[in-house]
Amino acid sequence: MIKDPARSEVSWTLMSEPESVKTYRANVNLKVRFKKGNGLTVPLIQDLTQLSHRARDNSSILRIVISAEGRYFCAGMGLGEGTTPVAQTKEASDGEYDRMTRHFEATDNARQVMVAAINRPAFGGGVGLAFACDGRIAVISVTVTLSEAKLGLCPATIAIHHQRWGLAFTQEAMLSARPITMPELRSLGLVAKVVDEPTQLSAELDQYLSQPKIAKPEASGMWKQLIRWGWAHVGRDEQEKGVKQLYDKMMRSDGEAAIGLKVFQITRETLDLDGISIARMAAASKWKLSVSWR
Repeated sequence: MIKDPARSEVSWTLMSEPESVKTYRANVNLKVRFKKGNGLTVPLIQDLTQLSHRARDNSSILRIVISAEGRYFCAGMGLGEGTTPVAQTKEASDGEYDRMTRHFEATDNARQVMVAAINRPAFGGGVGLAFACDGRIAVISVTVTLSEAKLGLCPATIAIHHQRWGLAFTQEAMLSARPITMPELRSLGLVAKVVDEPTQLSAELDQYLSQPKIAKPEASGMWKQLIRWGWAHVGRDEQEKGVKQLYDKMMRSDGEAAIGLKVFQITRETLDLDGISIARMAAASKWKLSVSWR
């Protein structure tokens, strides 16, 4: 396996390289790096969706990073002649809609904490890709642009992911189609960290990835669900029923909370699930090796 050449204190190892992305692993962290081009092409959307589905059922992956190579973080929907679904057949437009909604649904339902490392400008659907994640770090000079209105388009499939921006700010950003700066987004709490230079992003990412260790995987999944219900069903019966379901799940005798609380009562320290996951991976690898020699 090949080491990631980007400067980083964490040792990222290249695990796979399908058509449009490279996938790296560092213990409980997974990093997906778009290859050059970075438009939301059919192969890229399919690769990202498949990866999200596989990661959802992998308890050894606790965090997923979305990053990129090339001139853009993500340039959004393909607009070139022969590549865009705009003004094509209904089958083409429906296919694009289904792919996009399936991808964003998979991102929303991921049990892992998802982080976007924004090192280059993003446009249109690429902005939605970054803000569908749970957190973002970025280079301060980078901008994001909801550029659809310039071309007579609207950000239909990504609109829900800009609720985090607030109604007034989102409306102005969409209608003006102007570049939005990272200081603006940082002031609104929409970007967690900014760095001055692209070369500093890897080190900042490593530091940022250590913070979610405080939040346990099951708890992370539950609060993500609470936020989704707050957007979609605020004040409705669905929200109340969902909250009760999560409360019952939290209070189970065999749940993550019961185990974590028991450890805290004995040691006055929080449970290190990163360490447990790493130990389990090492044990599984050792078992596979021993089996292969029999």
